[in-house]
Amino acid sequence: SSSSAASDVYKRQHVETLPTVQIYVSPEIPTTVVTVLQAARQVVTMTSYTYGYEAMHECLKGLLRHGVKLRFLQCKHQLMRGAAKKMIPRVLERMQGGAEVRVWSFNHSTRQRLPNGTAGCYSALHAKTIVVDQSIALIGSCNWSGNSMNSCVETMQLTRLKRQVDKMD
Repeated sequence: SSSSAASDVYKRQHVETLPTVQIYVSPEIPTTVVTVLQAARQVVTMTSYTYGYEAMHECLKGLLRHGVKLRFLQCKHQLMRGAAKKMIPRVLERMQGGAEVRVWSFNHSTRQRLPNGTAGCYSALHAKTIVVDQSIALIGSCNWSGNSMNSCVETMQLTRLKRQVDKMD
């Protein structure tokens, strides 16, 4: 419909008017996340420990109906235990099979120097990111859950700097 097309143009224009880099703090985060997601036209890539935020689910289902590809990067360790073990299949079910899940796994036999200089290895993916159409990235402390969105003090950076977005995608 023409009103839907006009709304899509408005959402895209609104996102394009956001600053190149912007820091958000709760309670601004839920609205910002949904606004940025609604502007997606091609692909959304997400990482997090949880994906329990209802407004996000509804937004993602709408994106799927409009042909936007959804990709989730999930830590193998998290998929094997705890809340994520139950949550990820539920989220995918709600997405009606239209999402791709890539599993991140670190080879524990490969030891390396961690940034703090100690010997060891990375064992879990702790990132919380959303990349939209390879042009906008949201990076922060917020798990994509109702609790994080509504009850916690969280921070998030939006960036449209190509070199930063490319690193996240």
